[in-house]
Amino acid sequence: GILVLDSVKEAAVGAVKALGLDFGACDLIISNDKVLCLEVNTAPGTEGSTLVAYANAIRSLYVQSW
Repeated sequence: GILVLDSVKEAAVGAVKALGLDFGACDLIISNDKVLCLEVNTAPGTEGSTLVAYANAIRSLYVQSW
């Protein structure tokens, strides 16, 4: 698996929420020990491994709602 720092997750979720979105793909960088969001894609591509990641995330949310 891929190790994702909590600070990176928090920056991505915060950027999506700040824009009033339910869904988005963030382009992030780390500069001077700070996580910066460059952009949020509101209609990210859904192909290959990205599609699998989205499907797993949605499935996880569905299971949690039960």
